[in-house]
Amino acid sequence: MRGMSASCVCVGMAPRSMRDWALALRAEWTRPIRKMEAKLKHLEFIQGVVNRLGADSFRMKSWSMALAAALFVLLTRGGNPGFELVTLVPVLIFWGLDGYFLWQERLFRTLYDHVRVLEKDEIDFSMDVSRFRRDRTWPSAMFSVTLTGFYGAMLIVVGIAIIFN
Repeated sequence: MRGMSASCVCVGMAPRSMRDWALALRAEWTRPIRKMEAKLKHLEFIQGVVNRLGADSFRMKSWSMALAAALFVLLTRGGNPGFELVTLVPVLIFWGLDGYFLWQERLFRTLYDHVRVLEKDEIDFSMDVSRFRRDRTWPSAMFSVTLTGFYGAMLIVVGIAIIFN
């Protein structure tokens, strides 16, 4: 094995030909690139989930406004007093669902930060966020400033409409 370089030894194979030596050297050089590509792909997967959860949260807000307005109009025209309170139910349900989506989004953002600082060798493509649940809770997401402001304002508007109807 005269003329064998140190890079072939660390690959763990004795080249039989110049082609084998070149392939071994190329594999050794591209290994860090493939590991970095794996890390970037894992981060892309997580970011895709975060984007979908953000879009779902936007849909929750759209549907809650539309449904609350439609129910309020239908129930106030029916002539039955007190049925306007039914309008509060979907607002509260959508608030809870939106809080759930925000909670999940925060968990995946925490996973993203966790994967971002991992070494390239530690990438396992795990999408499990259960280990971050003790730091983030659903009620804290549900009563965040943004959701409380949005759904609280909706509840106030519905309440004022019920009082003055």
